[in-house]
Amino acid sequence: MYIPVAKRYFGLMAEGFKKFQEIADWKRSITARFSSVHINSITIEGGERLNVGDELTLYLEISKGRVSKEELSAQMVVMEDRKEETMGYTGPPKGLYAEEIQSIPMSAETEDETTIKYTARYKAERSGKLNYGIRITPYHPDVDDTADLGLVYWG
Repeated sequence: MYIPVAKRYFGLMAEGFKKFQEIADWKRSITARFSSVHINSITIEGGERLNVGDELTLYLEISKGRVSKEELSAQMVVMEDRKEETMGYTGPPKGLYAEEIQSIPMSAETEDETTIKYTARYKAERSGKLNYGIRITPYHPDVDDTADLGLVYWG
């Protein structure tokens, strides 16, 4: 566990912190360019009612603007719908934990000069009401978590 972290740390420090500077430059740049990304369409197959074992397929088409395919990550996000955990509920939270939220990477199927088309499939493993959506975030191979950028599109 510590060896990969140490290797990553020394890799980022190499050449006078060159990688750290590249990451800082990318963060500034993606913050300025991410607003040029737009969702063109979302198509859902099999989403009205799922039984255990049924499959839901989401198709996403985005206009990539000034961002490259390699700088984007698209995911299907699925979670149980528990009405008592909505904003209006006044009781104690019962457990909205990361393991209850599934993030399924969407694969980029096609790309042209202006658009990228993604697909993701979800197979229902248990019964119950689900909420699902699409999340688009920036991606950089040397950045573990881009949440601090505050850049996300939901669909």
